[in-house]
Amino acid sequence: MPLIRTLQQDLHTLLEKEDVHWRQRAKADWVKLGDRNTKFFHASANQRCRNDFIHKITDEEGQTLEEPEAIALERQITLAMNKELLKEFTMDEVSQALNQMAP
Repeated sequence: MPLIRTLQQDLHTLLEKEDVHWRQRAKADWVKLGDRNTKFFHASANQRCRNDFIHKITDEEGQTLEEPEAIALERQITLAMNKELLKEFTMDEVSQALNQMAP
């Protein structure tokens, strides 16, 4: 019986984790009310992804562009910014970030 109880607790924990995963992915306020209908949350997340995808765009000259290479945006991060982002962080920076976090 202890094995069954342990397995039930493990299952419950995994279901909770899955529920949280899909709630976060769905990015919907009403998810806070919640149930464990992960199929619903999965569908919501996939719908958001489909809505966010750019299928075509019209340029300044009025031409419709549909190829992914033509639609791609220019990079927004400069080489200097990238260098700054890639440098190693210090213990002071980590400490400062942790102290700024909510409990």
